[in-house]
Amino acid sequence: MPQSSYLQVQVSFALEGLSCSSCSQAVTAAIKSFSASDDTVQVDKDSISVVLFPDPKLTLKYTYSSHRIDRQTIAREFVCCIEGIGFGAEFLSDSLITIDDDKKKYDDDSNSLLTPLLSQQSDVTNKRTELVFALQGLTCSSCCQSVTEAVKSFVPNNSFGKIDRESVQVALLPEPKLRLVYLHTNTGLETMQMSREIINCIEDIGFEAELLTESEIFRNDGDEENQSKMLTSSRTLLLEVGQNATAVLHHLIDNDFVSEATILSESVRVSENGNQGSGLSNVTTSRTKDMTRGQATHGGIIRVTYDCQMIGIRKLISSIDSSEDVSLRGGYGEIKVTEAGSYQNMIERSESRRLAEIKMWRTSFYTAALFALPVALICMVFVHVPGIESFLSSKALWNITWEEFLSFILTTPVQFYSGSRFYRESYYSIKSGHLGMSFLIAAGTSAAYVYSVFVVIYNSVRDAPHDHRLMQTFETCALLIMFVLLGKFLECKVKVVTSRAISELSTLTPSDATLVGVADEDVHESVLPEQKIPLSLLQYDDVLLIRPGEKIPTDGVVFSGTTSIDESIITGESVPCIKHVGDKVIGGTMNIDGSVRMRVTSLGDDTTLAKIIKLIETAQSSKAPIQEFADYMSSRFVPVVFGISILTYILWALLLNTGPLDDVKSKWSYRDEGLNDWTLPLLFSISTLVIACPCALGLATPTAVMVGSGVGAKHGVLIKGGEALERASKVSAVVFDKTGTLTKGEPAVHHVLLLSDRPCFLFDENRMQNIQEKMIGNVKMRVSDDRCNVGLIHEKAIKNIISVAASAEKGSEHPLSRGITKKATELGIGVDGSYPLKEAEKFLAEVGKGIKCTIDGKSVYIGNRRGLISNNVSISDGTFDAMEYLESCGETAIIVAIDGRTEAVIGLIDEARDDASLIVRVLIGMGIKVYMLTGDNERTAKVVAKDIGIPPLCVVADVLPEGKVEFIRRLQEDGHC
Repeated sequence: MPQSSYLQVQVSFALEGLSCSSCSQAVTAAIKSFSASDDTVQVDKDSISVVLFPDPKLTLKYTYSSHRIDRQTIAREFVCCIEGIGFGAEFLSDSLITIDDDKKKYDDDSNSLLTPLLSQQSDVTNKRTELVFALQGLTCSSCCQSVTEAVKSFVPNNSFGKIDRESVQVALLPEPKLRLVYLHTNTGLETMQMSREIINCIEDIGFEAELLTESEIFRNDGDEENQSKMLTSSRTLLLEVGQNATAVLHHLIDNDFVSEATILSESVRVSENGNQGSGLSNVTTSRTKDMTRGQATHGGIIRVTYDCQMIGIRKLISSIDSSEDVSLRGGYGEIKVTEAGSYQNMIERSESRRLAEIKMWRTSFYTAALFALPVALICMVFVHVPGIESFLSSKALWNITWEEFLSFILTTPVQFYSGSRFYRESYYSIKSGHLGMSFLIAAGTSAAYVYSVFVVIYNSVRDAPHDHRLMQTFETCALLIMFVLLGKFLECKVKVVTSRAISELSTLTPSDATLVGVADEDVHESVLPEQKIPLSLLQYDDVLLIRPGEKIPTDGVVFSGTTSIDESIITGESVPCIKHVGDKVIGGTMNIDGSVRMRVTSLGDDTTLAKIIKLIETAQSSKAPIQEFADYMSSRFVPVVFGISILTYILWALLLNTGPLDDVKSKWSYRDEGLNDWTLPLLFSISTLVIACPCALGLATPTAVMVGSGVGAKHGVLIKGGEALERASKVSAVVFDKTGTLTKGEPAVHHVLLLSDRPCFLFDENRMQNIQEKMIGNVKMRVSDDRCNVGLIHEKAIKNIISVAASAEKGSEHPLSRGITKKATELGIGVDGSYPLKEAEKFLAEVGKGIKCTIDGKSVYIGNRRGLISNNVSISDGTFDAMEYLESCGETAIIVAIDGRTEAVIGLIDEARDDASLIVRVLIGMGIKVYMLTGDNERTAKVVAKDIGIPPLCVVADVLPEGKVEFIRRLQEDGHC
């Protein structure tokens, strides 16, 4: 190595004997004053990091000249330095950090570095990682402000990173969460250390935190294609192995495409960052147990991050199977793979936390009620019951009555056990300077409790008779705590109900997929035996088989075959989209007609549905501008209320004791209840404290945002946060989509036009011979020479046509099929044995055309114009006239052909919602302009618009998605909001 080359190394040591922050400071000071045997060794003092939890550890960076001294010698000198101040140290690992030669120069004459280490300021923002934590113990906006200020003022021990203070967001609903961006130079070790330090910071102010997700954020440097590859190349999974977790971990870190691996249950950390010649450069492992070759060790949960563009999870697991080291120890046992940051996993964990919180509040409430209700009965009911009253007023001990004694005994557990949470939160709220609801509850109930204890002692010392004893108020504090706990319990239950919108979205994707092959770069398929695998085992370019009626497991493209897909959950359009080879398909949508093979192009958080769920979560946690003002007011509300409470006591005490109320207070009965002119004001003061809860002020806006965005998502409306909701009050124009928004999104049979009366005798061959033609208007119809009632013939013919159509469409998920079967049910077809549906044989679905089958020996075709020619169907007179008439009414025309001849045309229409016309009238009455924007044809759109009251000039039809965006932009440019 040239003399001008210098190396920078990051090194880690396990420490022993450290017990507090003073020990950490002692080690830090010793390392800062450390002098190596070679003067080329320079410690970066800003990089020194000493942590106590979960295990004491020292991490630092130093620079040295490799031709003067080796790294092992430097490590031993560091260990000696630490042992010299009375602590133990053990070398864990070190890793090389490349420093360019032109940025480091060495002067042999002076043996000193002429330029310092590379500036950390330029490196500190190389990587941006978003961290999301679940919080516990937050009850109001004051708690949110405490966490926000604590995190913003937090200074990490690790000098290689910092928190972007502008990114710190604390949301109370739908569940307490902290979201922030961490700027740093590295991954792995630094991120996990930062997470632990943030958790410790939050716990220091009395709350609990758990790291949910960490995801790297890439800057917008204009190279969108490259960024997209970077965003989708990294995938993090959790591998739960039954045994030999440590051996599996060490195998994973030897894989070129694994960037990070962690045993979560044992805090064993391995972090890699791009070694030359492989995907790894830096291996840092905290204490691991010695492994004896051939001896099995316990299992665990391994968090692994790898390049999923280069290697799939199944190949990764296969490599573990073939690992000699793992095999010699008996393998890894059972393995379970889950997506670390998947919305299904996150929602399951969220539900688990909510249920645990509900259980905690329920237990606290039941415990408080067990003691508080007897106190209430004793003090408020039994004292007025003859016989019991005389017992309660008798002396128990030390001149204390049974009423006072029992109330004291029953109230004390409520005050200090059930109410301990309020005392703990009050302590931390005073410590952080943000007083909240818990402080008011603790202050009010403590005042009542202390006063009551004083009264008991005072009455006992005076040995006053029953009629002259001061009244204790134990029932006040006991019942207050009980009702507050009840309120918290009910609040948690309500939060679970109102946050179910995202949970329902997470169930749209299936839990597994049918794997049939893998596509290569040339889009050639390697066929595999058909097998069901969980979504967590999917890899890029997997080929999946999707049968009719199955949901699409993840985003991809059609690899072979043609089908129609119901994408109404994404687009709102009830009519399925025809998909050919190369067309994109979206995870969670429903395959309707044909069996197709799809190639996987997106996984996990990169899928469309995952992005929608993240958008909803962001909207629910966002703050409306008015909420900033509410938070500002609530932060000052508690001190003001506390001051008003004190002022209330002073004012009433003065009024009652200085004469102004002498004329009226004699009529009050408070003296008969054991109160006097000094204790009555105390009750008023306590009441002021406990009823002036700031939670309503701080919770109103976020609750409205959460419920509004959640209900909107449930009905297919995505609201991008509180600001959008607040700005809705200034809206001057509303643009509606048609299908599924103004209409029901469920096509229903509206007309059945018969082309003859042949369907009346569809299954009666003798009557079919008596039919002759007759012109009726412009449409040639067929009538029978039979003189029976024409109305009955018409009714029976319609019923037969619907029966045939419903029998053919039975079991189909196509929206038009559901409309036909629904009509059959309305006519009583297939409901009971009197008119059963017939069995369809030789069923064949022709994507984009229709279906054909055989029913009772007759060939049946149901579909559109395109299928008539390909199926050699004879077109009866009036067929196209009937279709044009139905289409002019805004209906979808479906042809029914029997035995190769068209017999009827069924018209289905997506009817307007029952409340659509009312909503439109209300909006127009408010002076808001209402538009309909749809991709449907203009004729159908105007029919629907006329039905619900939208003017024809406000109907924009035949518009592609890009055109819809442009139309909205034009409205905004015209000054509409």
